[in-house]
Amino acid sequence: MSVVVVTHSLQILRLADRVLLMGQDGQVIDSGPYAELATRQEYFPQHQSGKSSQPSASPGDPPAQVKELEVSRGEYASQLKTKVDDLRRKQGDWRPFRYYLGAMGWLGVGTFVTGISLYMVLNAIFGVWLVWWAEDAHGGRGLGYWLGLYATWAILITIGILITPILEQKAPIVSLFLDSIQGITTIHSFGWSSAYVQKSYHLLDSCQKPLYTLYCVQRWLILVLSLIATGTELIVIGAAIALRTKVSAGLVGLAVVHVTTLAKSLCDLVMQWTDMETSLGAVSRIYTFSCQIPREVQSDQPSSNLMEGWPLRGSITFENVSATYEDTATGLEVPPKLALDSITFNVKPGEKLGICGRTGSGKSSLMAALLQILPCYQGRILIDGTELSTLHCEDVQSKLNYVTQEPFLFDGTMRENLSPWHVTIADYDMTAALEKVTLLQKVISLGGLDALLSRDSFSHGERQLFCLARSLLRSSSIVILDEPTGHIDPSTDAIIQQVIRDGFPGRTMIMIAHRLHTLLDFDTAIVLDHGRVKEIGPPKSLLKDMSSTFNALYHAAEGSVTNEG
Repeated sequence: MSVVVVTHSLQILRLADRVLLMGQDGQVIDSGPYAELATRQEYFPQHQSGKSSQPSASPGDPPAQVKELEVSRGEYASQLKTKVDDLRRKQGDWRPFRYYLGAMGWLGVGTFVTGISLYMVLNAIFGVWLVWWAEDAHGGRGLGYWLGLYATWAILITIGILITPILEQKAPIVSLFLDSIQGITTIHSFGWSSAYVQKSYHLLDSCQKPLYTLYCVQRWLILVLSLIATGTELIVIGAAIALRTKVSAGLVGLAVVHVTTLAKSLCDLVMQWTDMETSLGAVSRIYTFSCQIPREVQSDQPSSNLMEGWPLRGSITFENVSATYEDTATGLEVPPKLALDSITFNVKPGEKLGICGRTGSGKSSLMAALLQILPCYQGRILIDGTELSTLHCEDVQSKLNYVTQEPFLFDGTMRENLSPWHVTIADYDMTAALEKVTLLQKVISLGGLDALLSRDSFSHGERQLFCLARSLLRSSSIVILDEPTGHIDPSTDAIIQQVIRDGFPGRTMIMIAHRLHTLLDFDTAIVLDHGRVKEIGPPKSLLKDMSSTFNALYHAAEGSVTNEG
C-alpha cells in the first residue's frame, strides 16, 4: 500500500522513502531521499549534521511524530477553512443575501421594493417638473406655483429630521452595559488597572485600524468619483453648447442639473453599497451559525424504544468510549485529538461514583458525553441497557437529574423554580425539600412559595442549596452533580454533603469533585488523566495506597500529608 503524507514536519520526512519539495508557486523544485535533501542547507536550515533539534521524549509520552501529526491536522483543517472563507469573500457569497431576504418574507421584500420604486419616482418628478417649468414659454403660471413642489418636499424632509433624534434616545440604554463589567474589584485589588488600561489602548488601536483604512479608501474614492463627475460635466456642457439649436432647453437644463449631482449620486451609491456589505457581515455570521453549524437532532416525538419511566434501575455502562471536540467531517484520515480516550467502566444501580482529576483531565467531557452534549467518536454509553445513541438528546437530558456547578434560577415564583417541569408537586414535598437544605425559614421570610424570586433573594451558596432542593423533588434514578461545593463556604459545604449522603437513597449518583474529601463516603472513585481512566476503585482503598494518584491529589488538595487509616 502506498502512503502519501503532506507535511512540514522533518520528523515525518525522515520516515519517507522519497520526498517532493514544493515551492511557493506550487511547483516541485526538488525530489529525492530525505538524507540527500537534508544535506542542502537552503532547503533544511534546521538540519545540523543529521541531528534532531527536538528534545527527547519520555518513555510514557507519545512519539514526536504523533504529536506533530495531531497538531498538523488541526492547523491544516483551520487553514483549509480560512482559505475557503477567503475564496468566498473574493468571489462573493450570495447565500447571506438570500437568507436575509428570506427572513424578511415576501411582504417585507415587496414593501421594500415598493418604497424604493416610489422614492425613485418622486426623485424623477423633480426633473420632469423642471422640464415643464423651462418649457413654460408663455409664463402663464406664477413663480410660486413652480416653487411650491420644492417647498413642500423641503418641509417633509425637515419633519423627518426632527423625528430622528427621538429614535436615538435608546443609546444610553446600551451604555449601561459598560457599567456592569465584572471583575473590576479584583483588578483594583491586585493593582492591575494600568496593565488593563494599556491593553485596552492596544486593542482599541487594533480595532480602529480597519475603520481608519475604510475612511482612507472612501476619501480616495470620493476624489476619483468627483474627478469623473467633473469630466462628465464638461462633456455634457460642451455638447449642450454645440447642440444648443437642436436640443430642447428644458432637456438641456435637466441634463445639467443631473450631471452636477452625479458626483454625489455616485458617492452615495458606493457608500450605501459598502455599508450594506459591512452590515451583512452580521447577517453572514447569523447564517453560518444557524444554517452551517451542526445542530442537535430535535424531535417532538419521544423515542420509540424508550419505556415509560426510564431509567428505572439507574445502571450506567461506558464501553470503550472516545470523544472529541474537533470536527470529524473534515475528510482528513488522521485521528482527531481525543478529549476522552477509551473510557470503560460500569456503575451499578444505586452506586455512588466520584470522578476526579487535574484540570483538563476530561471530567466535564465525561459528563457532556453522558448527557449527549458531546457525541461519542467511538464506543457506546448505555443506561439500563439502552444505548444512548439510539435516543434523542432531549429525551436523555430531560430524564437525568443534573445539578450544575453554577446555580441557575430564572425569573418567576419560588414554586415555579422548584418545579419547572410542568409536574404538579405538593406543597408538603416542596417545604420538606427546602427544610432538608435549611432554606425553609428563608423562603418563608421572603413571602413563601408564591413569592417572586429575584436575583438578590439568595446568596451564591443559598442559590446552590435551592438548586439542590429542586433536584430532591425530581424522581430520576440517576443524579449527576458537577462539583456543587466548588465555590461555597464550609458551612454550606457541610449542608450539601449531608444532603448528598442522605437525600438520594437508592439513586445512582455521579459527582465531579475537586475537594476529594467529599468522595470518601462514595462507593467508587475514578481518577482521569488526559481523557483516560488512570485509577478506579473504592476511594478509601485508593487513599491508603501511598503510590496512587488519588492519594497524591487528595493531599495536594487538602494540604495534608497525613495518611488516613
